[in-house]
Amino acid sequence: MPEKFDGKRLMNLLLKLRKTGNPAIPGQVVRIDADVQTLETEIAAAEAQMNALAYRLYKLTDEEIRLVEQG
Repeated sequence: MPEKFDGKRLMNLLLKLRKTGNPAIPGQVVRIDADVQTLETEIAAAEAQMNALAYRLYKLTDEEIRLVEQG
């Protein structure tokens, strides 16, 4: 069974790479960090779009939407 790969493990691996003697690795890590940030932004935007569609589908009022988002 493959080992669970989560955000915490990824961050630990990235932090280890920053301490390497290989001069190419830190630049690669910086690019990966930027890619991760971009993906997080894209995921948040897609999630907001899906939420908006669900709110329209269920015809939620502004007050109901506030309650859902306050969770």
